[in-house]
Amino acid sequence: MDPIALPPLSKSARWNCYLRTGLPGPVVRVGPSEVDISEHTAAKEIHRVGSHFMKSEFYRHLTRYDIQNLFNSSDPKFHGERRRLLSSPLSASSLKHMEPLIEARVRLAIRRIQEEMEARGTVDVYKWWIFMATDIIGELCFGDSFHMLEHGEKNQYSMDLESVSAMEAVRVAFPRMVSLASVFPLPIFRNSAEAGHRMEQYASQSVQRYKNLIAIDPNRKPIIFARLFGGGNEGLPEREIVNEAISFIIAGSDTTATTMTYLVWEVCRNPHIKRSLLTELAGLQNHYHHDDLRSLPYLNQVIAETLRLYTGVPSGLPRVSQHGATLAGYWIPAGVTVTTQAYSLHRNPSIFTDPERFDPSRWENPTKEMKDASMPFGGGSRSCIGMNLAQTELRLATAEFFSAFPKASTPTLEGMDLEDMDQIAYFLMSPKKSEVIVGSHQEPMTALSLDKPALAETAIAVDADSDVSGMNSPGNEGNLAARVADREKQLAANIRNILKNVGEDPNREGLLKTPERYARAMLFFTKGYDECAWNLAKDAIFNVDHSEMVLVRDIEVFSMCEHHLIPFMGKVHIAYMPNGRVLGLSKLARIAEVYARRLQVQERLTQQIAQAVDDILKPQGVVVVMESAHMCMVMRGIQKTSSMTTTACRTGIFKKNKDVEEQFQFLLKLRQTA
Repeated sequence: MDPIALPPLSKSARWNCYLRTGLPGPVVRVGPSEVDISEHTAAKEIHRVGSHFMKSEFYRHLTRYDIQNLFNSSDPKFHGERRRLLSSPLSASSLKHMEPLIEARVRLAIRRIQEEMEARGTVDVYKWWIFMATDIIGELCFGDSFHMLEHGEKNQYSMDLESVSAMEAVRVAFPRMVSLASVFPLPIFRNSAEAGHRMEQYASQSVQRYKNLIAIDPNRKPIIFARLFGGGNEGLPEREIVNEAISFIIAGSDTTATTMTYLVWEVCRNPHIKRSLLTELAGLQNHYHHDDLRSLPYLNQVIAETLRLYTGVPSGLPRVSQHGATLAGYWIPAGVTVTTQAYSLHRNPSIFTDPERFDPSRWENPTKEMKDASMPFGGGSRSCIGMNLAQTELRLATAEFFSAFPKASTPTLEGMDLEDMDQIAYFLMSPKKSEVIVGSHQEPMTALSLDKPALAETAIAVDADSDVSGMNSPGNEGNLAARVADREKQLAANIRNILKNVGEDPNREGLLKTPERYARAMLFFTKGYDECAWNLAKDAIFNVDHSEMVLVRDIEVFSMCEHHLIPFMGKVHIAYMPNGRVLGLSKLARIAEVYARRLQVQERLTQQIAQAVDDILKPQGVVVVMESAHMCMVMRGIQKTSSMTTTACRTGIFKKNKDVEEQFQFLLKLRQTA
């Protein structure tokens, strides 16, 4: 029996199709002589050491076809010799000698992030992680960094790094057109060819810079490329060193920066994860180093989960069978290209429960199947040679960033949207938006170092029971009743002070029990802090073949304005376009209640409801519209009794398709004419 067949697509289009829809089966025929396999035991066989599955011509098109290097070679002998020259400096033991250089660059990145945070209140973390990773790979390979962190501004070099994935896709889809860009000067081909030439220039300049440094100081510190420059049988011609430098510059910067960006984004929008991480970091001794971070279980679980969902290379790793083989129950003849890709392997629901959910705790006791299916750095002898370096950078950058900015958050007022973080993958992956904005509600630290930061003060400032996203289980659920009783007691004491300060006597008869009554009322008004939208909804998600819009309108909501602690109330309308799953109708109202029963502004409340429905159902799109009257405008200030505030948030198809938006507006109007 043949595997499931799909219409042929270009490789770049195919990867992005998988990102949106997933594979229809474990073995998919995607061309006359190519199959995609997402079955983990077959993937392990394909990538094992000594496998007869060799890299395909695909890799030669990712780089210049006329060059051969460690990354693109399909020749096992060439690969073995070249890897022997480069693997030793990148081993965990060798990297220990380079850790001071890595730590220094991480510290500088945090200082530059701090400066931008102080100036703007927010920071583009993607930009700074690219600068950091680029400087680190430059210093470790060529003895001197590219000084991107010092300059702090994007230039042609950094923009080429950001766009390298798209440029690679053009080379793969139209290799002959790119090679003949001077004959076919269409912008897409010309830009790809020019970017390739610039990357070659960057590599050549870096190699020459190192040669100049060695001429000045022959005893200069050892680097990753030292053996490539060596004399006798060890050294390589300059042309081949440049070929290796090109792939190291790209692989050592863009991939690490992308994964680090998604790590910060996920931790910032999952407060219970951030609390656990901060608690663990608070236990570090002064002057900690990378070895101290290796032993932190939760930090490494966060990194493992980020690599599962956001590895820098989620796309296909095509191999060609030299002999026939049976894979996942299918006979694969010799010469057929078999492709595995981490995106589908890492989202196999039979291995990873609720696979789209960011849950570091799943790695506390990983199963054998989880370990076998995990391949963020590829597998076997062709696994990423720089994975130890990447892990080192991720540990240090994560620890330093959240130590410096324990209140970092994902702001809603800087034009950021959930869709901006969609993964765009050709071969390498990057966020849809080239800027990824993170904010902080704190005064940044005035000095940063690898000394233990003052987490005892800063971490506690994050309410240990608050969950801004509302998608996470509250901490210490078993002690909720005790915590509520303690809060009620503290609130009541504070209310007595408020009564005194407004000129009242809290001991007069009418006010004797008011503090306790108000405390209980306030805890009810804010009970959403102890509720989890996911827990409320997870048992009411149903697989249903329904593709028409679902709208629940006129859901009454009551909330408290965070600016004045005065109520606002109104109605919210929630609609979504299903994508194979629907949610029990009452759960939409319960989700709205989770977020309304917190201190709020209407704009954020609207967005949080939309984001929660989008996260829970993964529909084609969501729209939430809210209409409210604010007592802070009625009882004080301008005292306008008839004003109403309307806010809206749209995701997916509701932002892109006018017909769907018009259908939503039509359904809303039905209530007015019925």
